[in-house]
Amino acid sequence: MPSYVLGVDLGTTTIAAAAGDADRVDMVPLGDRAVLAPAVVARRPDGALLTGDRAARRVVTEPDRVAREVRRRLGDPTPVLLGERGEPATDLLAAMLRGVLDRAVAVRGDRPSRVVLTHPGSWGPYRRGVFEEVAAAAGLADALTVPDAQAAARHVGAARRLDASAPVAVLDLGGTSCEASVMRGGAVVGTPVADERLGGADLDEAVGALVDEASGGLLAEFDPEDPSSGPALARFRADCVAAKEALSVDDEVPVPLLLPGRHVDVTLTRAAFEARVAPVAARAVAALREALDGASLRPDELAAVLLVGGSARVPLVVSAVREAVAAPVVVEANPDHVVALGAVRVGAGAAAAPAAAPEPIEDGRTTLTPLRRDADAEDRTTAVRRPAAPPPRARVAGPPPGRPGAAPPPTGPFRPGPPPGSVPGPPAFRPPGPPYPYPPRQGVPPPSPPAGPRRSRRVVLLVLVVLVVVVALGAGLVLLLGG
Repeated sequence: MPSYVLGVDLGTTTIAAAAGDADRVDMVPLGDRAVLAPAVVARRPDGALLTGDRAARRVVTEPDRVAREVRRRLGDPTPVLLGERGEPATDLLAAMLRGVLDRAVAVRGDRPSRVVLTHPGSWGPYRRGVFEEVAAAAGLADALTVPDAQAAARHVGAARRLDASAPVAVLDLGGTSCEASVMRGGAVVGTPVADERLGGADLDEAVGALVDEASGGLLAEFDPEDPSSGPALARFRADCVAAKEALSVDDEVPVPLLLPGRHVDVTLTRAAFEARVAPVAARAVAALREALDGASLRPDELAAVLLVGGSARVPLVVSAVREAVAAPVVVEANPDHVVALGAVRVGAGAAAAPAAAPEPIEDGRTTLTPLRRDADAEDRTTAVRRPAAPPPRARVAGPPPGRPGAAPPPTGPFRPGPPPGSVPGPPAFRPPGPPYPYPPRQGVPPPSPPAGPRRSRRVVLLVLVVLVVVVALGAGLVLLLGG
């Protein structure tokens, strides 16, 4: 089977993966009964780590051994506690990536020739560097990392045949975060705007609050000490997520509330749901406007607005964005697949494109020049190039300098010129400025300048002054004794 590119969207709540090449891209099913896998990791009593659905099934029975939303802890040195042991967040994320890679190999039959990982465009250099450490710990040291918005724009642009030179906005409303970016020509324009406390979880909580209000506050009857409360609450959360997704196509939906000894069905309408989540949509639109301001663009200058992420299906979010911008709003059938599909297209394009010199990356706060080519890097070691040592000076035949017939004087400020007939070598390295412009190292005194005629004159003058003083003192002493 021919090699392929694997694209991975390691989100906060879910993981998506796609595989393919420049001609065809397909999703890789990661879940037991779904395309996406939950971004969950658990530790068994024997110490083995479980990820995806295998870990999610232990949320109810062993909640103290399960970790969710691990990506939020990226860069936090505090270990994540799983049972009696703590694990760095990088190791847990690496375990998730290894699970994705194993699943892709099982589905495709061989390892990918290239792996592309996506990350929020609002991440700074520190978090991007830690994310690369995650890839290396998962055995993917040569993986290419790209912003989510770049991957999304690449896929939607190819599928909808959008003009790559025209600016497009990408609004990514995921499970626990919202990010708005502006793309033009495959690069981020301005500074991405992120709200890491805004996402689909807010919509799920709105559904739960409405059901609780309609039932007269029955959720308060859940006893945290009752062993049966855990499974009931987990089932209720899953029902709230299903109701949120159903309200994207239906005007009303029943939500079951299963209590120990009681069963209540609450009917939830889309109108009530949209009234409750209107502030969430307003905050998402505010992030989009801020990203446009950072890119110095007006809403009517956009070619399109791409909505991606699982919560992009909510009709209220779509209508709010349409009212805010005059450009077409594009929502794919599966907006939570877009980033992973686009990652494959980015990787396939990087493999086909000729190697280019690294260009500065503008992240809105600082200008970063890559130390390596993302697509062709073989390792992550930064090589420090030292100045080439000058070749040994060739001896010039003839009398020594200063005598009749001596060789011509040296040429250039730092070294003698090459002998006749030789190939000139590179000039010897010497920093400009004073001979010793740098501060001395700790405990090491700076080198002393060489002695010369000026120093000799100072010594002679000092001796003369001492003699004059001695003679004057002697004369004074004689006069004092004589008097």
